[in-house]
Amino acid sequence: MSPNRKTSWLLAGVLALLAVASARAQEDAIPNDLQWFGPTENGSYGNGPDRKTGVFFGYEGLIWSINAPSAASIGLPPPNSRVVWYDNTDTSMDFQTSTLNTGSFQSAFVPGSLFQYGYMGEEHGIIGETYWLQSQTQTIGADNVPMVINDPVIGSFGERRLQGIIVHSPGVPNYPGQPQPPYIPANERLLNLPLTFATMSVQNVVANWSTQVEYVRRFRPFHDGTTLEMFLGVRYMEFNEEFDVSGTGGILANSNWSTIGNNHIIGPQIGGRLEHQWGNWVLSGEGRFCPGLNIQNMLITGTLGSQLTPGVTQTNVILPLNYGPTSFSNSATMTDFAPITEIRAELAYEFTKAVSAHIGFNFIWMDGIARPSNMIDYSMPAFGLVTSNNSQNV
Repeated sequence: MSPNRKTSWLLAGVLALLAVASARAQEDAIPNDLQWFGPTENGSYGNGPDRKTGVFFGYEGLIWSINAPSAASIGLPPPNSRVVWYDNTDTSMDFQTSTLNTGSFQSAFVPGSLFQYGYMGEEHGIIGETYWLQSQTQTIGADNVPMVINDPVIGSFGERRLQGIIVHSPGVPNYPGQPQPPYIPANERLLNLPLTFATMSVQNVVANWSTQVEYVRRFRPFHDGTTLEMFLGVRYMEFNEEFDVSGTGGILANSNWSTIGNNHIIGPQIGGRLEHQWGNWVLSGEGRFCPGLNIQNMLITGTLGSQLTPGVTQTNVILPLNYGPTSFSNSATMTDFAPITEIRAELAYEFTKAVSAHIGFNFIWMDGIARPSNMIDYSMPAFGLVTSNNSQNV
């Protein structure tokens, strides 16, 4: 859902809530509820200032940090390696490993918005809350990037997709002993080619939003005026991530793949809040817990070797003999337990009866989150998904 549509629905819901609550206030004959700009009530008689009732609405600007996914290798991670030949003769052999990973991604801060709205009576109420963050985007760029891909045997003579024809030097053994296909001339060999992209660009984008509705039970104040409220409701959260890689040059010029992981978390929620007021200052702390069910939708799409022509070799340009441009699309749906724990601490200053400024700290921890950069199956002929790597904490 786009931010504009979310805002429209949110405003419509708030207006409806205001209408209902105004009617309720008139029925209950509470004369001061709608005096939003009346003086704040901060007397210290008995159990402290009277608890506020009626309709409320609040907006908070957010600056939140989302932790980076666990470092993932672009290609099979070391110590996986391939024996490769680096020129047009079989006299220059080496071992190749993947060298680029996502370890440089950081826990970057992004801005966002949070809306709170609801109605509170003396002992009961209902509150709603919706937040969304701007997308967190991080990029990596590198040159001359070697990459190891699982390249299984596809022929009776040990042929593989990332092999090409290399001129054989007389007297040099055919390392590592691969049988010679009869369709290859005697002075040539079919051997592993180095997979090295001339340039590679990597991008990771995270989007997160959540909404919740809760019934509130407000208890009688303690002797010092501290108020206790308990929450019971339902929460829905989306944590969506896209991991894009693009490589140019080399034997798989040009290639790109995009992996998307959408986490849809829903579940019941319980919580509580303690609040204490000194004059115009209000200090509160609260916590919530949601034992959520995460419905994960994964998708990987891309194209490998878009410039290849299968079965064609060129002078001084060694290309795969048994592989051509390959587009792919693979998807999967999984479910996982995704508990959400939220802790808040807030300090507010009341300017009027219903207008105040707040500053605070918010911490959310959740588990069972699918993050796409760690779920790619780097195997020929087309990349797939490792669905068992679908559980990280955030």
